This record gives sequence, structure tokens and C-alpha cells, in this order.
Amino acid sequence: MKIKKNGKIISVLLMAIIFTVINSTNVFAGNFGQAVGEWFLDQLWWIGIIAIALAVIGCLVKRNWVAAVITVVAGGALLVIITQPNTLQNIGTAIANLFN
Repeated sequence: MKIKKNGKIISVLLMAIIFTVINSTNVFAGNFGQAVGEWFLDQLWWIGIIAIALAVIGCLVKRNWVAAVITVVAGGALLVIITQPNTLQNIGTAIANLFN
């Protein structure tokens, strides 16, 4: 019975995600490539938020506090890189300057 219940939840979540993607009505006027890139980064940010929240909830259910804190810190760093892709380039440049 538990497997059927989880299967229904997964089905509902997948249908909601597909419905959201299909019905996202963006008007791409002017620079199409830049608008698509920004839209993709926005969607990726929300997917990251949901993934981090689910991982933290899983850690908290198991009462694994250290893993929850590490997940929040690593997830926050990942979200910063998603919202500001140039951050990764700046970090790479700083590391390269250390060795030069």
C-alpha cells in the first residue's frame, strides 16, 4: 500500500512540473537567447531550492543535524553560483592568481 501511495505522490508531482513547464507563457521579444538563458536560470534556481529543502527535511527527519547544516551551506553556495555564474569565474581567477 505504501508503494502505491508514493507512486501517486510522484505522479502528481511530475504532472505539476510538466503542467508548469508547458503553461509557462514567456514572451521573448528582442534577444531570444538571453531571455531563454535567464528563464532557464530562474527555473534551475527553484529546482535547487526544492532539492535543498527536500534534502534538509530528510536530514531533519533522521535527526542528522550536521548533515542538515552542511546541506544548507553547500546548497546556499550552489544557489549563489546559479544566480551569479560569474562568481565561479572569479573564484577560479583568484585561485589561479595564488599560484602565479
